[in-house]
Amino acid sequence: MNKPDKAELSNVIRDLEKASQGLARLHEEKNKYDTSIYTSYDELAGEAAVSILDETDVDELNKDKSGIRTQLLKDNGIENLSQLADMDANDLSAINGIGAETAAKILEKSEELQQSAKKYAKVKLNADDKRKAMQTLLSDLAFVIAQKDVFDRSEALYKQHYKNISMNLPLAKKMKSTFGWLFASKGKKESQMDAFDRLSSIDSASLKEEVEALSKSYDQIKRGQMGRKYLTDFRDNAATFYAILESIVGSSADSAQTMGGLPEQIVRSVEAFPLDLSLMNSVLRNYQVFGTKYVLHQRKVLLGDEMGLGKTMQAIASIAHLKTQGKTHFLVVCPVSVMVNWTREIEKHSQMEAVMIHGHDRDEEYTDWLEKGGIAITTFETITRLDLSEWVTVDMLVVDEAHYVKNPKANRTVALKSIADMADYICFMSGTPLENKVEEMSFLISMLNADIAREVRNLNSLEVANAFRQKVAPVYLRRVREDVLTELPEKIETEQWIVLGEEEKKAYKQALKDGSYMKIRRVSWNTPDVNDCSKANRLLELCEQAREEGRRVIVFSFFLDVINLVQDLLGEKCYGPITGGVSAQKRQEMIDDFSTSDPGSVLLCQIIAAGTGLNIQSASMVIICEPQWKPSTETQAISRAYRMGQTQTVMVHRLLADDTVDERIMEVLKNKTELFEGFADESAANEASKEMAEELAAANTDTLQNAEAGENQTTQLDQRQDISAAKQSAYMKEIIKSERERYGVDTELPTEDNELSQEEIQIQNA
Repeated sequence: MNKPDKAELSNVIRDLEKASQGLARLHEEKNKYDTSIYTSYDELAGEAAVSILDETDVDELNKDKSGIRTQLLKDNGIENLSQLADMDANDLSAINGIGAETAAKILEKSEELQQSAKKYAKVKLNADDKRKAMQTLLSDLAFVIAQKDVFDRSEALYKQHYKNISMNLPLAKKMKSTFGWLFASKGKKESQMDAFDRLSSIDSASLKEEVEALSKSYDQIKRGQMGRKYLTDFRDNAATFYAILESIVGSSADSAQTMGGLPEQIVRSVEAFPLDLSLMNSVLRNYQVFGTKYVLHQRKVLLGDEMGLGKTMQAIASIAHLKTQGKTHFLVVCPVSVMVNWTREIEKHSQMEAVMIHGHDRDEEYTDWLEKGGIAITTFETITRLDLSEWVTVDMLVVDEAHYVKNPKANRTVALKSIADMADYICFMSGTPLENKVEEMSFLISMLNADIAREVRNLNSLEVANAFRQKVAPVYLRRVREDVLTELPEKIETEQWIVLGEEEKKAYKQALKDGSYMKIRRVSWNTPDVNDCSKANRLLELCEQAREEGRRVIVFSFFLDVINLVQDLLGEKCYGPITGGVSAQKRQEMIDDFSTSDPGSVLLCQIIAAGTGLNIQSASMVIICEPQWKPSTETQAISRAYRMGQTQTVMVHRLLADDTVDERIMEVLKNKTELFEGFADESAANEASKEMAEELAAANTDTLQNAEAGENQTTQLDQRQDISAAKQSAYMKEIIKSERERYGVDTELPTEDNELSQEEIQIQNA
């Protein structure tokens, strides 16, 4: 029996020792932060549970009719479960009429209710909450997010190799001793050789190099994170913070609601589906993981999650999984207004790329996609113009806003059906509650499963609602925010990117040629025909979604002519507009009328005139028609709806045009925000409201109260990031110059228009 070459043995042992040490260190570091996150969360959940117990009457102890005489407790001043939590058996037995057995029963039931309160307590992440546990939690979460790639890869390697190395390396190392090998028994030699063979299955040199690279990245990121403010990280990416938190501490949401109330048999099968998310950059929430598995396991489905729950993320994750399984051709069909959103979301959340099939080059782009594969994004109109005779099998078809397809005879429907017939997987997406429109829903389901469509076609009355849900369960999954987002994020902000059409490009080029700051800023809105305005079309879609969800809408714009255009577009749905020329009394009358209006109603406001001093809690969707140079202007405007008394999640949508001045302004604002967060002394900005913040934290008040009371603080921070009129003028010169070059317009600006007019400066500084 010959032992391995000495040099080979030494190299393998040396490399694997270093690799195992590095993996153990990274594993311990991850566990350290996970433990810290869990500890902080547990403390916050405990404090939140106390609030629940404070409001829970002791009568809850006898809700199951177990014979506990709660009146005895009340007679002795014990009114709620919070008071009971601090008592022991001796305290209870001292009460006349309560014996040892009853005291034990009370404590057992009390402990059960305390644990339940803690389990379902809602911990809302809040960067303005100064409690140590909250600040530690957010800081640790920010660190884990920054280290996500390192931790994901190191944990995968740890699971794959560490046990093998730790079990076999000690035996293999004994082979290095010539004396020990010479006098070892045959059995020991065989076990040592077997250990070396198992280690030889690992490419030790490559593993060592990869672990060293991971360790180096970890240390670099850790140094970069030291002293870093996580306020902006959280505000910009709250969903990831919650997703990471949920992955570590688990979810307190009702699992039945998380799974859309599906039958148990379907739930078990879906949960068992092996999901590969290695191509995803973002972390999915538990309900999103289930939704993704549902799409893949059921193969052809209608995903009906309410707006804001991440249907797009689940569709991207489904595509990512299929790509890891060797699938190649994926097609997303959507309204033209959200094409850019899809491209950006794919690039942001995954390691995949997308190509848009649209416009004059669509045939060339289509042919290229047929040959090479990938994710193609196109529109309902474009698919009617493609040559489907050259079609290949679509590995997955995703249809966003699927409720647009409801006329069986329409060209778009015919084209979509022909594609669906050749698709292995289909994910229709619609946040509209289609169960209220059985005929439309039945038609969509018919493209997914004709048998189910026939069964539910006539189930359109309230009496058979449960039967309807059971019948469509194999193809329809819908969750609402209140059921799955237990922390109820009170404000969800999204960027709605649109692509300029030909008429919009002409108008934009003319504005660039004229060199007028204000004309350029009105990109998309200044088309001769409003039907050619992509921002207007997206605004109409959002208003319709608001109507379906029972929401009222506030639309803000800097420009009066944009406000007037929206008013003409929406007609009787509109209230206002509130502009600088409207008296205080008239404003309140408009708000009062709007507050009692039907869902889908819209209040039009000029952002500089109506962005402060108004309470409009009756609205829960805010649409901003163009980016503002002053973050404080947007913050104040959003706060008209997002304030104490608001009972719904506030949805904020910013309408932005791709490859235009909008994109450049957003880049400037983002860079300025990062600079501010990196170098400004935050304590100075907080000083004016420090006393108020401490008082709120001590009282542990509701998040919406914190949001409203902290509005001045947030505004102070935003005002320090505001851009002066002089700076705006300088930025706009550079932006207009580069935009003129991009669109092939002469680069020399007209001398009379390349500065902001005094009137415009006054408006901007209002």
